[in-house]
Amino acid sequence: MKNHLIQPLIVSLLSMTFVVNADVLVSWGEADDIVTGSKTMNEGSPSKSVNFSSYVNPAPSYYPNDTGKTPYFYGQAYRVLQSTTDANPTETISDANWRLINASPDYFYASNNGPADTTTNNYWHSYIWQKEDFLSGGDTAPTVSLSGMSIRTGDNGSGVNTSVRFIIELYDSAFYISESFGEGTQSFTDPTTVAWQNYDPTVDFSDFTGSAASLSASDFENLTSAGAVVQALSSGRYVQSRVYGMEVQGVAIPEAGSIALLSLGLLVMIPGIRRKLK
Repeated sequence: MKNHLIQPLIVSLLSMTFVVNADVLVSWGEADDIVTGSKTMNEGSPSKSVNFSSYVNPAPSYYPNDTGKTPYFYGQAYRVLQSTTDANPTETISDANWRLINASPDYFYASNNGPADTTTNNYWHSYIWQKEDFLSGGDTAPTVSLSGMSIRTGDNGSGVNTSVRFIIELYDSAFYISESFGEGTQSFTDPTTVAWQNYDPTVDFSDFTGSAASLSASDFENLTSAGAVVQALSSGRYVQSRVYGMEVQGVAIPEAGSIALLSLGLLVMIPGIRRKLK
């Protein structure tokens, strides 16, 4: 090997040193051992806002086989029902119809059966994981860059229209919500290809009217929360909406100090490499 090949070799070593692979940060569902019996969800005090001071806890026996999974999350659910005998919509903030169903696979379930003259029966339910839920060390854990998200949903009922929006929180403690995706399996592998809006689930998690957000690739390099909100709109008396599984992928970003140390180590090795190639 000649000296003129040393520089490409060093560049190659540096590149190999800093390559990072996408990791699964959040993994929920697509399993039949999450609960042994269907459980009512417990989101705390009724509200349209997501409470980040306490987890949604379906039951003490929830997710006994959670190896490789991310069981603990925050969330909320509510529905709006209107019938021809109602002058105004009747809102119910969660109830026994937001449940975790024991099936094959188990799934989140938001459902309601209204009276015969029902004209609107809509449901919203959300699920959000924070950094301390999917990375050990919490706020002291490595910086993580979002690389992709996926979710699988389903619905049932005449005239039910289901849509999904992904939720993220970035380093500036600001939340953003994605453009609308349809029912079924939905995903993205590059967050810069998705349209994002400003969003605040602590005020009203079903409000999708925020202004457009201008996010560049570097903005996604410090993910602090991730999840999704499902909207099921029904023009009939019955609405049922399901979430079967969700994943969030990301990569750890090396700290500046670590990169500097690795670079210094390679530079120290160069003279030895030169001598061996002579």
